[in-house]
Amino acid sequence: MAISKWAKLSLVAPVLVGATFALNQPDKADADSDTNFDAGAFAILNNNGTKDYITIGDVSAKDRIDIYTDRAMKKKIYSTTVKTTGVLKIKTAKLSDRGGNLYVKYKKSWLQSADTGVVPYVASPTYTPALQNASTLELTNIKNGKDLLEISKPIKGATYRVYEDAKKKKRLLQVTAKSTATLSRSIEVPKDYSLHMPQTVYVSVQEKGKKESALLDYTSVDPEGLAPLKASQVTVTNNKDYADVIKITGIQSNDMITVRSTTAPFHTYVLDRKSKGSTLSIYVDQLSKQGKTLEIIHTPALGTSNPKSLKVKYAAEK
Repeated sequence: MAISKWAKLSLVAPVLVGATFALNQPDKADADSDTNFDAGAFAILNNNGTKDYITIGDVSAKDRIDIYTDRAMKKKIYSTTVKTTGVLKIKTAKLSDRGGNLYVKYKKSWLQSADTGVVPYVASPTYTPALQNASTLELTNIKNGKDLLEISKPIKGATYRVYEDAKKKKRLLQVTAKSTATLSRSIEVPKDYSLHMPQTVYVSVQEKGKKESALLDYTSVDPEGLAPLKASQVTVTNNKDYADVIKITGIQSNDMITVRSTTAPFHTYVLDRKSKGSTLSIYVDQLSKQGKTLEIIHTPALGTSNPKSLKVKYAAEK
């Protein structure tokens, strides 16, 4: 079977990277320190239903290949000792339409023991591809209040769901993206109060006309902190003849407020001020005469490992 362009796009870089073996590799290599496993040799075509295809390139006669669908390598779906050097073609009905990973044990004929690796494969056309990593997710764990989940670069029209457990028994959030702008939603994430850390949550995405994706597990690494600053707490007055004023309310004594420019020249104003009470007024000789945007960072006096910034637009001088 020829590998389609669609399947080639699903190839991934090697999961385990090691030294390159030369042709004169000794018969007894130390497979614990070097690896020959190459996930890029696998092409997987995940069709609707039961006819799925796995193609493995650059196999050699007497290579031993075992393929599993679980990390523990208990659920074997294919096993063979290669008979002919070249390309190995496998037809299977064991792939998940939602996409997932194959766990492979691969013993080259000249090695004493097998290498292992993970080969991801994409969802079939009827399912939405799962989120590949947690880089688009950010969970702010708020003390004594609801937490804040942000999803950056969402798919327009797609629905995102957050579950408490991998079996989807309890859904914590469902939101549909109306655009590609960042989604920010309050969410009550279960806590492990012995560590003051949120438990793992499970996130799926569902595009229009497709089925819900597989779940991506995500755990915040930030400890509980105060709620981030809101736009309603900030007022910027851009005066024509007098000093401009940035007023921040609803904060605590000794909180630190940092104000930065978001447009060139960035060095025009970078200010740090400590609050003496619940309200802080910062006077600036001259903001931009035209309306622009400020970045304001609120660092509570109690401290936080990841203070969040707030972007605030202000009007032109009056």
